[in-house]
Amino acid sequence: MPANNILTIQSLVSTGYVGNNAAMMAIQLHGFDPIMLPTVMLSAHTGHKAFYGEAISAELFAKLLRGIKEIDILVDTKYLLSGYIATADLVELSAAFIATLKRDDHHYVYLYDPVFGDMRTDGLYVPKEVADLSVSALLPLSDVLTPNHFELEYILQREVRTIAALQEAVQAHPLLSTRSVIMTTAELADTPADQVEVILLKDNNVKRFRSKKVHADIVGTGDLFASIITAQLNMGRELETAIGISMELISKAMDYVKDSRFSEINAKSLLKFRHLLEA
Repeated sequence: MPANNILTIQSLVSTGYVGNNAAMMAIQLHGFDPIMLPTVMLSAHTGHKAFYGEAISAELFAKLLRGIKEIDILVDTKYLLSGYIATADLVELSAAFIATLKRDDHHYVYLYDPVFGDMRTDGLYVPKEVADLSVSALLPLSDVLTPNHFELEYILQREVRTIAALQEAVQAHPLLSTRSVIMTTAELADTPADQVEVILLKDNNVKRFRSKKVHADIVGTGDLFASIITAQLNMGRELETAIGISMELISKAMDYVKDSRFSEINAKSLLKFRHLLEA
């Protein structure tokens, strides 16, 4: 039986589907309940012309962690997911919390989505010291990770542009070689320009997944991808199946958003293709 809850540590916005907003929708579409810990609260995502808000204080975050532990809701939780965390205090608190959970109960599975940089934004969008702390504190706790191409290169501290170089670099890394690594939005030398590529590296094996590239500037797809993967795993699906389902749903949702002239992914675009989650 799958656990009923999934813990998700990410951003929270008043409107839109990024961070915990995307995770909440994806998790609920699978019939599970999200336990949401916000790392930042904004009026809208940062792609809007105006947005306001701030990072959650360490004091408030610690109170939320304490409250969740004291009502025993984590007893019916297996999967832990983290995304955008932009302050060192919250990285440290998240790492300590996850480490304690995994130490006390080995059934927990942690999916680490780095969310600290992107090739489209020319690098890091959190302070370097926070990105480095994220890698040193959260990566060692992970079982599965979903970095984009930039983030994986940042973790590896080297450029990878071929599948052979990618596999060699991951296998040589003392932590990545023992985990399931899902590189999203791969931009290898042979990645077709009209395709979105995701690469799974697991147990010294490589599997490549591709879907049609939708030419639209839509934010939140990485958060949605990691959330669907987590919920699919909670259902008992294999990683390969989860990746295929997530890519298909996001591709179709983006097509629908573009054709409908919406500005971004919304509830209607996700509900329309909910049936794919049960495929």
